[in-house]
Amino acid sequence: MAKTALIVTTSASEADCRQFETVTGFSIESEEPTGTYMRYLVKIGDGNWQKYKDGAWTDVATQSLTPESVIAEGNTKAELLALDSTALAPLKGNKVNFAVGMQIVSGEISPSISNIEVIGQTGDKQTHYSAYSDVINLSDSGTEVEIIDIAVNKVEDRGGTVTITVATQNASGDWSEYVAYSTLVTTPATVAKAIRFRADFDVTNPGTSVATLNSVTIRHRTDNIATFSEGTGVLITQPVSFVNVASRAHAMIKHPVVKDTEFKMYICLREAPIEVKNEVLGVGDDRQHTVTLKHRENLASHGFVLYFDDMIQAPSTYSYSTADGQVTFTAPAGVQVLCDYIYQWSTENFVPMEQDCVYPDPDDNNIVDDQFDYLAVTDDDPRGSIGVLKVEINQLKGKVTKEILGTGTGELQAFVLAHHAKPETLKVTGASNNNWKYRENTDTLLITANAGTEISVAYEWAAKTNYLSALGCIFNS
Repeated sequence: MAKTALIVTTSASEADCRQFETVTGFSIESEEPTGTYMRYLVKIGDGNWQKYKDGAWTDVATQSLTPESVIAEGNTKAELLALDSTALAPLKGNKVNFAVGMQIVSGEISPSISNIEVIGQTGDKQTHYSAYSDVINLSDSGTEVEIIDIAVNKVEDRGGTVTITVATQNASGDWSEYVAYSTLVTTPATVAKAIRFRADFDVTNPGTSVATLNSVTIRHRTDNIATFSEGTGVLITQPVSFVNVASRAHAMIKHPVVKDTEFKMYICLREAPIEVKNEVLGVGDDRQHTVTLKHRENLASHGFVLYFDDMIQAPSTYSYSTADGQVTFTAPAGVQVLCDYIYQWSTENFVPMEQDCVYPDPDDNNIVDDQFDYLAVTDDDPRGSIGVLKVEINQLKGKVTKEILGTGTGELQAFVLAHHAKPETLKVTGASNNNWKYRENTDTLLITANAGTEISVAYEWAAKTNYLSALGCIFNS
């Protein structure tokens, strides 16, 4: 069955032709590989969806759009690009929306569209223009997340300038004023739940000055939990207690297959600490006293509780020293003073587990079962009746100075890059008329190069974010 898709502009992305004296044409940046189809419909103002047919804009039969209806009833890209100012006159003074139907009949490369706009002329020379992005939600849960980096790719020449400012939305829904984008990349990081960019284009010599914005890339955290941007993510389990002393373990984790990421596991085995309940320290007499606990070996800093009769006392009203086991307090006359505490507490000492093997998950082709082992061999190797596991997810990164992809054929080709490239760092060599697109979600470079031309690329890369979907472990003595 053929795969289909439908894209429809919204009020945030519609074309505004109200300032045009003359509409001169369309500009469409799209890729339509062999075995795919794309068709277009246009809505002028508050009118119906239309196609251009037989010298006029005509309502299509299906107004409740589907991918199939747009593909069957719409115009081709070539038909729209061929329209002149006479055919496009009805667009003048209106807002214009577009619907794009896509279909894959054969092949692996899907069609895509990156930009569609209306080109026109105003009555006067225009030296300033402002454009706004859609509102970009940074968090699915609506919470504020950290903004890590913003990269701008622009061209300014012969008196042209492009100024990028940004407004942010907080957790309460309030929007900030527009500020320079560089002010958001700070330490500590700026947080927001949504963001919107504004680009101001200014030229001193219309027709000669160049002010072009190629892209704006923002990197941010996802809900600030369970994910990381570039580096290492660490997950630590809660302590598990055993009846016997464990000296070996076999662990299995499930995670997606993501290139350039690696998983490491560590284990901590130690003896259980001893908990003391209701040790009597004395009877209050309205004076300050310092009492030494009965057990002082490796006292834990947590778990200490002081009671006056049955009333728990706030830590600010007494002092407790793990170094010498002394407790200093002032209790009312006649009150019995007791305490709880923990001793024989050993700090966590994680040692590496050995990766055993990796199996494909039988229930999900995108998941693997990664297995790790630990065995205490010498007397110094950790053993214990309490176990804790730690998982490190390492996101690797690097730089490619030249990756040769192949040779041009004169037609559109697709190449999967060796790593997950940062789009703003891509430098492609060999593309005819700079005709290339990068699909970040599949690490695929779409490029048209003259026949016989070597195609290569340089870029910085960082592995995509990976995650842990399940963890299990068997401990044995």
